[in-house]
Amino acid sequence: TATATLAGFGNPQVSFAATADSGRLATGNVLVLSNQYTETIVDSFAVHMPGLTFDSMNVAVQTPTVAYLSQYPVVLLFEDGLFANAPNVGDSVAAYVLAGGNLVLGTFYWQDRSDNPRYSNESGWGALEAIDPFTAPYGSEYRYDSLNTSSIVAHPLTQGVNSLWVNSYHGGVDAKPGTTVLARWSDSCSGCDATSTTPLVGYRIEANGQRIVGVSVYPAYPRFSGWGGDFYRLWENALGWAIAASQEAEAAASIPLSVLRSHPAPADTTGSRGGSGGPGGL
Repeated sequence: TATATLAGFGNPQVSFAATADSGRLATGNVLVLSNQYTETIVDSFAVHMPGLTFDSMNVAVQTPTVAYLSQYPVVLLFEDGLFANAPNVGDSVAAYVLAGGNLVLGTFYWQDRSDNPRYSNESGWGALEAIDPFTAPYGSEYRYDSLNTSSIVAHPLTQGVNSLWVNSYHGGVDAKPGTTVLARWSDSCSGCDATSTTPLVGYRIEANGQRIVGVSVYPAYPRFSGWGGDFYRLWENALGWAIAASQEAEAAASIPLSVLRSHPAPADTTGSRGGSGGPGGL
């Protein structure tokens, strides 16, 4: 079990103290949203991330309300196949984030982004596209790639992530201005920024400290073979670091000691001077 050492509300460099055997940081409840295969996340992630619990909603036709989303410190959103309800889901998730929620995005979210040139029938994600961390010049790649280890920036999101490879279902994104990229794939993608390789993980911080993390690999990969390395650790880091923003917000909202001191407890009028055996006891 790991404990977070909070470094101030909204500080992306929050540090974590972890036990030597695990080094893990994630505790909390996650809501998984997708139009398909949410059960893969609930079943496989829970086994490998014992500090997290998972609920899910299929959003192919349902749209979660902001009130419902706000029960969770973090939402994990991805898709598998384009679907017409994506703009409604995106509007609701964006409102949840702006109200204080935290978000992790995974492949194939970017295939439905309105700037993806590969499809003529993408629905877009509504208001969520204004605050997500990556654009979609390609959406997803369907070929082998691996983590560029020389690109890794030390951060809680990359802690313990030393290798990752996939045969497909990854990448296809560029980082927006204002997004901090912490690790990249080894190759670039068709139509992507030719000056650098494709981002694997990056984040944005909203005005009140909300964290939005993009991970450009398919989170439901455990349905298939053809992947390996620190896949689960990367996702656990992303979810745990996003959850930590809610922990910081709760800490910032707690009553300061100075306030408590300005409201002393009522005087004891019973005549008692302390319990037997304790300090001041009779």
